[in-house]
Amino acid sequence: MAIDKELVKGKILYTDSTHIRANASNSKYENEEYEEIITEDESLLTLVNEKKEAKGQKPLQPAKDKTKKKSRKVSKTDPDSGYMHRDRKPVGFYHLLHGTVDSSHNIILGLSVTPGNVHDATVYVDNLDNIFETFDIIPKYTGSDAGYFNLNVLEQLSERNLNPVIGPRKYAGKKGKKSKY
Repeated sequence: MAIDKELVKGKILYTDSTHIRANASNSKYENEEYEEIITEDESLLTLVNEKKEAKGQKPLQPAKDKTKKKSRKVSKTDPDSGYMHRDRKPVGFYHLLHGTVDSSHNIILGLSVTPGNVHDATVYVDNLDNIFETFDIIPKYTGSDAGYFNLNVLEQLSERNLNPVIGPRKYAGKKGKKSKY
Protein backbone atom coordinates (compact mmCIF):
# COMPACT_ATOMS: atom_id res chain seq x y z
CA MET A 1 0.00 0.00 0.00
CA ALA A 2 2.87 2.39 0.82
CA ILE A 3 4.39 1.68 -2.60
CA ASP A 4 1.05 2.36 -4.33
CA LYS A 5 0.75 5.69 -2.44
CA GLU A 6 4.36 6.52 -3.50
CA LEU A 7 5.57 6.65 0.09
CA VAL A 8 8.24 4.09 -0.82
CA LYS A 9 10.42 5.08 -3.74
CA GLY A 10 12.98 2.25 -3.42
CA LYS A 11 15.95 4.39 -4.52
CA ILE A 12 17.86 4.44 -1.21
CA LEU A 13 17.57 1.90 1.61
CA TYR A 14 19.12 2.34 5.06
CA THR A 15 19.90 -0.55 7.41
CA ASP A 16 20.91 -0.71 11.05
CA SER A 17 20.41 -2.95 14.04
CA THR A 18 19.44 -2.28 17.62
CA HIS A 19 20.00 -4.48 20.63
CA ILE A 20 17.06 -5.59 22.75
CA ARG A 21 17.69 -6.91 26.26
CA ALA A 22 16.67 -10.55 26.55
CA ASN A 23 14.51 -11.65 29.44
CA ALA A 24 17.42 -13.70 30.77
CA SER A 25 19.70 -13.65 33.77
CA ASN A 26 23.36 -12.95 32.99
CA SER A 27 24.37 -15.44 35.67
CA LYS A 28 22.28 -18.42 34.50
CA TYR A 29 24.05 -19.87 31.50
CA GLU A 30 25.99 -22.87 30.28
CA ASN A 31 29.25 -22.80 28.36
CA GLU A 32 28.76 -24.55 25.03
CA GLU A 33 31.79 -25.86 23.17
CA TYR A 34 31.69 -25.84 19.36
CA GLU A 35 34.02 -26.04 16.41
CA GLU A 36 34.31 -23.32 13.80
CA ILE A 37 35.61 -24.24 10.37
CA ILE A 38 37.71 -21.48 8.85
CA THR A 39 37.82 -21.55 5.05
CA GLU A 40 39.81 -19.36 2.72
CA ASP A 41 37.97 -16.73 0.67
CA GLU A 42 38.20 -18.21 -2.84
CA SER A 43 37.34 -14.95 -4.63
CA LEU A 44 40.29 -13.17 -3.01
CA LEU A 45 42.63 -16.06 -3.90
CA THR A 46 41.38 -15.93 -7.51
CA LEU A 47 42.11 -12.20 -7.72
CA VAL A 48 45.61 -12.64 -6.28
CA ASN A 49 46.37 -15.55 -8.62
CA GLU A 50 45.18 -13.61 -11.69
CA LYS A 51 47.61 -10.81 -10.81
CA LYS A 52 50.45 -13.27 -10.13
CA GLU A 53 49.86 -15.12 -13.43
CA ALA A 54 49.77 -11.84 -15.36
CA LYS A 55 53.24 -11.12 -13.96
CA GLY A 56 54.43 -14.64 -14.84
CA GLN A 57 54.57 -15.71 -11.20
CA LYS A 58 53.55 -19.04 -9.76
CA PRO A 59 49.94 -19.02 -8.38
CA LEU A 60 49.25 -19.56 -4.70
CA GLN A 61 47.70 -22.85 -3.61
CA PRO A 62 44.44 -22.73 -1.64
CA ALA A 63 44.86 -23.14 2.10
CA LYS A 64 43.34 -26.14 3.81
CA ASP A 65 40.31 -25.60 6.02
CA LYS A 66 41.18 -25.09 9.68
CA THR A 67 39.08 -26.12 12.65
CA LYS A 68 39.07 -23.86 15.68
CA LYS A 69 37.54 -24.84 19.04
CA LYS A 70 35.48 -22.11 20.66
CA SER A 71 32.99 -21.71 23.47
CA ARG A 72 29.98 -19.47 23.95
CA LYS A 73 27.57 -18.69 26.74
CA VAL A 74 24.05 -20.04 26.25
CA SER A 75 21.31 -18.68 28.47
CA LYS A 76 19.31 -21.26 30.41
CA THR A 77 16.23 -19.00 30.44
CA ASP A 78 16.38 -17.67 26.85
CA PRO A 79 18.57 -19.91 24.68
CA ASP A 80 17.56 -17.95 21.54
CA SER A 81 19.39 -14.88 22.85
CA GLY A 82 23.11 -14.33 22.46
CA TYR A 83 25.70 -13.07 24.91
CA MET A 84 26.80 -9.68 23.65
CA HIS A 85 30.09 -8.05 24.67
CA ARG A 86 31.01 -5.31 22.22
CA ASP A 87 32.87 -2.05 22.67
CA ARG A 88 30.62 0.76 23.90
CA LYS A 89 27.62 -1.61 24.19
CA PRO A 90 26.01 -3.16 27.24
CA VAL A 91 27.17 -6.66 28.22
CA GLY A 92 24.72 -9.52 28.65
CA PHE A 93 22.11 -11.59 26.84
CA TYR A 94 20.47 -9.69 23.97
CA HIS A 95 18.65 -10.04 20.68
CA LEU A 96 19.49 -7.90 17.65
CA LEU A 97 16.71 -6.39 15.57
CA HIS A 98 17.99 -5.71 12.04
CA GLY A 99 15.82 -3.18 10.24
CA THR A 100 15.85 -1.70 6.74
CA VAL A 101 13.88 1.41 5.79
CA ASP A 102 13.20 3.31 2.58
CA SER A 103 14.76 6.78 2.66
CA SER A 104 11.72 8.64 1.31
CA HIS A 105 9.49 8.41 4.40
CA ASN A 106 11.37 5.92 6.62
CA ILE A 107 8.87 3.15 5.92
CA ILE A 108 10.16 -0.15 7.33
CA LEU A 109 10.60 -2.67 4.53
CA GLY A 110 12.33 -5.49 6.35
CA LEU A 111 13.03 -6.74 9.86
CA SER A 112 14.81 -9.77 11.22
CA VAL A 113 15.82 -10.82 14.70
CA THR A 114 19.02 -12.67 15.57
CA PRO A 115 20.83 -13.53 18.80
CA GLY A 116 22.86 -10.63 20.19
CA ASN A 117 26.18 -12.31 19.40
CA VAL A 118 25.53 -12.41 15.63
CA HIS A 119 27.46 -9.79 13.65
CA ASP A 120 25.33 -7.22 11.80
CA ALA A 121 26.90 -7.96 8.43
CA THR A 122 26.02 -11.67 8.63
CA VAL A 123 22.35 -11.17 7.73
CA TYR A 124 22.58 -7.84 5.89
CA VAL A 125 22.62 -8.99 2.26
CA ASP A 126 20.06 -11.79 2.88
CA ASN A 127 17.69 -9.20 4.36
CA LEU A 128 18.17 -6.94 1.33
CA ASP A 129 17.54 -9.86 -1.06
CA ASN A 130 14.33 -10.67 0.81
CA ILE A 131 13.14 -7.06 0.40
CA PHE A 132 14.01 -7.09 -3.31
CA GLU A 133 11.97 -10.27 -3.87
CA THR A 134 9.03 -9.26 -1.66
CA PHE A 135 8.53 -5.76 -3.04
CA ASP A 136 10.12 -6.12 -6.48
CA ILE A 137 12.34 -3.08 -5.96
CA ILE A 138 16.07 -2.68 -6.53
CA PRO A 139 17.56 0.47 -4.98
CA LYS A 140 20.43 2.41 -6.43
CA TYR A 141 22.07 3.03 -3.02
CA THR A 142 22.23 1.21 0.30
CA GLY A 143 23.31 3.01 3.45
CA SER A 144 24.60 1.57 6.70
CA ASP A 145 27.06 2.22 9.50
CA ALA A 146 30.61 0.92 9.87
CA GLY A 147 29.44 -2.39 11.36
CA TYR A 148 28.55 -3.51 7.82
CA PHE A 149 31.91 -2.56 6.31
CA ASN A 150 33.65 -5.76 5.28
CA LEU A 151 34.90 -7.34 2.07
CA ASN A 152 32.09 -9.92 1.76
CA VAL A 153 29.35 -7.29 2.07
CA LEU A 154 31.03 -4.95 -0.42
CA GLU A 155 31.55 -7.79 -2.88
CA GLN A 156 27.94 -8.99 -2.64
CA LEU A 157 26.54 -5.47 -3.02
CA SER A 158 28.77 -4.95 -6.06
CA GLU A 159 27.47 -8.20 -7.62
CA ARG A 160 23.93 -6.78 -7.27
CA ASN A 161 24.96 -3.45 -8.88
CA LEU A 162 24.23 -1.56 -5.66
CA ASN A 163 26.20 1.48 -4.55
CA PRO A 164 27.03 1.09 -0.84
CA VAL A 165 27.33 4.15 1.37
CA ILE A 166 28.94 2.75 4.51
CA GLY A 167 30.55 4.72 7.32
CA PRO A 168 34.27 4.10 7.81
CA ARG A 169 35.58 2.22 10.82
CA LYS A 170 37.37 4.33 13.39
CA TYR A 171 39.88 2.40 15.41
CA ALA A 172 40.67 3.81 18.81
CA GLY A 173 44.21 4.00 20.05
CA LYS A 174 45.47 2.68 23.37
CA LYS A 175 43.88 4.03 26.50
CA GLY A 176 45.38 7.36 27.38
CA LYS A 177 46.85 7.87 23.90
CA LYS A 178 45.29 9.56 20.90
CA SER A 179 44.18 7.51 17.94
CA LYS A 180 46.01 7.95 14.63
CA TYR A 181 42.67 9.05 13.18
